[in-house]
Amino acid sequence: MFWDYDAKNEQSQDMMSWDSYSFVLSYRYHPSLTDYQEDVLMTCEYFGAWFFPENNKDNLIQYFFEKGYAGYLLYDIDATTGKRKSKPGFFSLEASKNELFSQTKEYIRYRGHKEKFSSYLQECRDIRGVEDMKNYDRLTAHGGCLLGLRALRAMTPMN
Repeated sequence: MFWDYDAKNEQSQDMMSWDSYSFVLSYRYHPSLTDYQEDVLMTCEYFGAWFFPENNKDNLIQYFFEKGYAGYLLYDIDATTGKRKSKPGFFSLEASKNELFSQTKEYIRYRGHKEKFSSYLQECRDIRGVEDMKNYDRLTAHGGCLLGLRALRAMTPMN
């Protein structure tokens, strides 16, 4: 779960000093598929937050639809057509993986010193490349949040 920049909370324009623009929740517990799905859904409801899943996680996306909470799903905008993509979230394909790594690198560069989740920082330190992402769920989830933030900003340009 990511807390975007909050101008009401910040006293400075210096990104490195902000309290906002940070992760506020990190989750990697999978007791059962149903418990996991319910935990993700309840998190969105509690925080009133969008969910930008890996779109190869069809069972989780379907769960949101079945429970009547599809409104929490965030869709990216297709850069070519300018229209909403047909599935929520991001694909874990080569281009998306590279973008996820780029966003993560940028976040760590400016915000790593403020990061509260050492387990996330450890995964960032330990991963050797995009081909290894399947072994680093937390890094992928955090990177997905950053991609989701980018998608949300593309939908609602700042004035």
